[in-house]
Amino acid sequence: MPAARGPGKRLTVMFNPPAASDLPGVPADFRRWLPKNDWVRTLLVLALATLLSFCLRGIGIARESYLMVYMVGIMCCAAVTHAYRYSIAAAAGSVLLFNYCFTEPLHTLAIKSWDDTVLLAFFLTVSSFLAH
Repeated sequence: MPAARGPGKRLTVMFNPPAASDLPGVPADFRRWLPKNDWVRTLLVLALATLLSFCLRGIGIARESYLMVYMVGIMCCAAVTHAYRYSIAAAAGSVLLFNYCFTEPLHTLAIKSWDDTVLLAFFLTVSSFLAH
């Protein structure tokens, strides 16, 4: 509780960071299914985003749409983890996974097209802002 104001009195405000089990905006029923470790949560979100992107590729959706799936994954990662670094790691991991799985040449980290390089650079920039 803040102290009273007046001459010779100081206003003290304490910030208590949320507990590891307290995730604002995440329903309690969903929280109990989440892994306890934030790195495991980050990897799980990336794996689900990649799996969904492969499903979209299977039905013929354009690959630029896969980046939107990864962006939603980064926002989910920001919601279910407790620090900015996990979302930044998810953004970097999304770029690497998209490059490895969906850009030519496939299954390498090389980029053949200049358009893909620009696309990934913009994606990394925007996803870094989203991660916060």
